[in-house]
Amino acid sequence: MKKVLPYALSLTVGLSVCYLVSMITGSREAWDSGAYFLFGIPAMCIATIVISYFFPKGVWRWVLAMAIGQSFALGAANPGSWNLWPLSLIAMIICSFPQLVCALLTSILVKRRTAKMTSSNKILHGMGKSRAREDNGSM
Repeated sequence: MKKVLPYALSLTVGLSVCYLVSMITGSREAWDSGAYFLFGIPAMCIATIVISYFFPKGVWRWVLAMAIGQSFALGAANPGSWNLWPLSLIAMIICSFPQLVCALLTSILVKRRTAKMTSSNKILHGMGKSRAREDNGSM
């Protein structure tokens, strides 16, 4: 379940945001509306940050799943345009660059924080062991 969750969340967010922008603005495609760039992309960036915080390994996969969700929303909003689905997927991948940047930065920060916490725990535990050896006279 844990392996599927980030994919499912990303796909759902991409599909939902893109579909909602299309439906609310009445545009055929979400990117035809300024609301996509003003509200949709920032909302997907926030979602990407949250997902990447909890799943910091391979964050490009969450961005790709979100782009696939968006391209599915475009096909659902325009049922006659499924033959152009590969092009919409390419366009969504290009439009997903801000989400990729957010995901990569989040992943880097989480990994640094985890590394610092791990190294500080090793130092604390290492100091405790050396003090125990000194007290026992084994050093």
